[in-house]
This record gives sequence, C-alpha cells and structure tokens, in this order.
Amino acid sequence: MDKYIEDFGKLQSIAESIGLDRSIPFPQIVVVGGQSDGKSSVLESIAGHSFLPRGQNTVTRTPIRVVMRNTRLLHGNAGLQQITVSYETDQDDERGLKKIYRKQMDDFTEVAAEIRTATDRLTGGKDGAVVAKLITVEVLSPTVPNLTLIDLPGRIERIAANERMHQEIEDLVMGYIRNPKAIILAVHQASNDLGVSRGIGAANWVDPEGLRTICVLTKLDLVDNADNISERLGGRAGGDAIKCLRTVGVINTPLPQLPSQSEEELRKIQDAEEQKFFNQPRYRDLKELHGTRNLVDYLSTVFVEHLKGSLPQLRKDLDAVRVIYEERLEKLGTIDFSRYAYKGNPNSTGEFEYVVGAIEKFCTSFIESINGRIDLGHGRLRGGVRVEQLFNSLYWDNLDYIYPLSDITKAEAWNIIKNAGVRTYLSDAPLTFPASPLQLFLPWETFSDGQISNDVTEPIYRVHHEHYSILRGYGKNRVYDSNVYN
Repeated sequence: MDKYIEDFGKLQSIAESIGLDRSIPFPQIVVVGGQSDGKSSVLESIAGHSFLPRGQNTVTRTPIRVVMRNTRLLHGNAGLQQITVSYETDQDDERGLKKIYRKQMDDFTEVAAEIRTATDRLTGGKDGAVVAKLITVEVLSPTVPNLTLIDLPGRIERIAANERMHQEIEDLVMGYIRNPKAIILAVHQASNDLGVSRGIGAANWVDPEGLRTICVLTKLDLVDNADNISERLGGRAGGDAIKCLRTVGVINTPLPQLPSQSEEELRKIQDAEEQKFFNQPRYRDLKELHGTRNLVDYLSTVFVEHLKGSLPQLRKDLDAVRVIYEERLEKLGTIDFSRYAYKGNPNSTGEFEYVVGAIEKFCTSFIESINGRIDLGHGRLRGGVRVEQLFNSLYWDNLDYIYPLSDITKAEAWNIIKNAGVRTYLSDAPLTFPASPLQLFLPWETFSDGQISNDVTEPIYRVHHEHYSILRGYGKNRVYDSNVYN
C-alpha cells in the first residue's frame, strides 16, 4: 500500500512540474473546518510533529499541502529526517514556468517560521489577505505515515468587518472540495453542536451523500463530563446518520510544555489522553474505532481505494493530454540530426550543430527582414522602412508638439542660465553646457505628468511592436519548417 502511494506521488510531482495539475484534477485529501475547530492540530497529530504556525485569528491564509513520506517503510532508512518548504514564485524559468522556491531543513521547530515567511511573500505582506497560491511542506521521516493532506484556511463567520476575507476563504475552500476526486476531512470540535459545523456544512454542499467525506471530531479532552457525545462518535446527530463515510474522534496533539520534550513523548501523552477518554464506561465500546492511530490507518486505506477508483478516469485524462501534445509535435515535423553531425568529432550527434545553425539562420533572416530583403507583404510599410519612418517622422513630430518653456519668458530663461553660473561672453564660453540650467528648465515633474513621456515613448513602443511583427511573421512561415535548414 505504501509503494502504491509513493508511485502516485511521483506521478503527481511529474504532472505538477509541467503544469498538468492545473488542467487535470488529482485525488487528494483536503482538510476543511471552522477557524477554531483544530484543523492544523489534526494534521499535526497525523504527522506526529508540531510544525504549523499558531496564533490568534486566521493564521492559515494559503493552502498548505503536507506531503509525508515514511523513509523507513519506503527506503529502509530509519534515520533520515528532512523537511522541505516550497512554493511557486512570480518569476519565470527558461521554460516559461514559474520558478519554485525551496528551503530544506532537518528541524521541525524551523518549519513554522518558514511557513509564515512564505505566507507573507505570497500574500504581499497584506494583513488578512487570503490567496490560492500553494505552500508545500514535504516531510521525510521514519515516524510519519505515507499520506498527503491539504490544510485550508478555516471558515469564518461573515460580518461587515471581514466580508472580503470571508468570501476569499469560501471561494478557496469550495474550489478544493468541489473536486470530485478529493476526499474531504471535515473537522469539527466535538463539544459543539454538529448543526453549526462549518466543516461538515461545507462537505454537505458538494458531497450530500457523504461518499467522500470523513468526519473528525476534535478536542475530545475539552468535552464536559456532563455531556455524552456517544451518539456523535457513533456517526449520528439528533437521531439521523451523519452524511459521511465514518466519524473518528481524536484528542489533538498537545503543545510541548518543556523545550526538552520530544515528539515521541508528546505522542505518548496524546495516546494516554485518548485511552483515558475512551476508557470511560459510556465510550468504552467505541475506542477501537477512534483515536489518531485509527484515523491514520483508515485514511491510508480509504485513500488507496479512492486512488484505485480514480485511476481509469485519470488515465483517460492523461491520454487526452498526451494526444494533444503528440499532435503538436507532429506539426513541428521530425529532423534527422545525423545530417548535421560534425564529421571531425566522433561524439557529435548533430543536435548542438543543428541548434547553432538554426540560430544563425534566424538572426541572418531577421537582419534581412530589417534591410528589406525578405518579402513580408506589401499591404503597408514593413521592417526597416517602417522603423525608419517611426523615428524620422512620428518621433520628431511628437517632439515638435512639446514646448516645455511655455511658462517661462525669455528674460527668465536668461536669468536661470546666469544664476546657474554659465558664462555668456563668447570669448570665454564653455565647451559644454552644464546640466543644472536644464534641470531648472525641465524639472522632473514635467516628465512625470505623462505628456513628454508618452509622446517620446510611443514611437519606441511602435518600433518594438514592429520587431515583434517581423518575428511573428518570420516564425509563422519559417521557424517551424524543418526544410528551411536542409
């Protein structure tokens, strides 16, 4: 089962590296709930480590995908522990895809600060901003299960003060759980009425029969002794069955009380608290179905079965994309690179020589287009003639419309020149005219008001557009024609 999940993870990583995840929905486990229901704590309980940011109000403001891989089960390496935080930046790489920022660490105490930094960068440092940009936390450890979960911002009550944030969170949450291949982990605080559950409420909107929803009741240790939640733990509310695959109750991971406390000690404390709760007579018959360890086992089983059920459609989606790209490649044609191999180098395959030759031919043809030696059509002036026209007519015509000294008299102009220390006697006139008078004639405000900058730069933009038209026309007719280089 673990190998099955690992292979799927590799497939998903490949799809993400080429941008296929944006067009093909992949199976995933999505954690959804109210702001204070304990979503992040559930995820930490599953991982067995405390590493997510904590604080007041909405701390999670981007989707956080936690990829857990057990190094002992997959690779037989019981000692390896490595955490990587990554996210997509606004910069493009050489393939035109967004560059990925990555930072590796081996200490879980460093992860929360790195997630906060990533959140600030992705939200532009704006307080209360919620964005759909994904932060990925990959955990390689001998103590974690082989699961991938996505923690979403907690749903909040809509009031006038946070109306925008409320809508951003709702759009983000619904966008993830509407995916028919997503398993919904609906988190709800056990002591609260299920009728007002934000997690189960959201799940019921998109999965009314509960066929891909798992209900997790959190903070069992906070349930009042006078309250009996046996019905909720049994999957019922008000006599009606909760629309979900199963209900699992957990006690959230405790925060370390001492700096020296290890994650294993915290896990033992959590296990002891869950045993104490379910050893109560009214809950004793339910303890085999609840607790964090049972939740992990059930999630793993359900996710693998969900993967198996999703594979046929996923295969169809991938095949459809493959056909599209194969058709595009076929239009580009094939090239016999061996024809271009350098005879003096036995290791030459011809690919490098072909690329260099193609670049040289392209540059030569572009220059010929500028010089008018290639027919680009006669509907209008094109190429170098058009560029020359833009500079020799439009550029100078636009400059003629600009008279920056319209508010300065001739006497004032001479006073400015003299006050700037410019000698006006012909016998001792300087060879160069200092810039200081010009700065007084043409202060920066003259340029920043848009008049001069627009009039001067318009011809430049048109020249750029003409260059692009040449490239587009040349590329359309020649670049992808393999015969050009034969």
